[in-house]
Amino acid sequence: MIIYGYREATLQAGTFEGAVCPHCGQQGHVAGAVFSRHLHIMWIPLFPIYKRMDIWCQQCGEQSHRMDFPAEIQDQMKSFKKAQKPRIWQFLGLIIVALFIGSAIISG
Repeated sequence: MIIYGYREATLQAGTFEGAVCPHCGQQGHVAGAVFSRHLHIMWIPLFPIYKRMDIWCQQCGEQSHRMDFPAEIQDQMKSFKKAQKPRIWQFLGLIIVALFIGSAIISG
């Protein structure tokens, strides 16, 4: 039996200066975290599929969408998400497969 699926890993979390919560109106309490979802087989990660970002207010706890904020804050959030790169361990399955194929070719 082969167990496969996907999992998420947190890449980075941070706060957005100058962002005002659209729910409670507090400024400076808006935080976000970037997650990377990766495909796995037998709990060995193969490769990342995509990134997503959660945004919430640390004061009231409500989650928000990036489009709820002004354009300059949206750009700040977009650049924060873009700056986060997948971790090398999320490619572990591909590295193992490449090593296996390489050793099979070398050994003939």
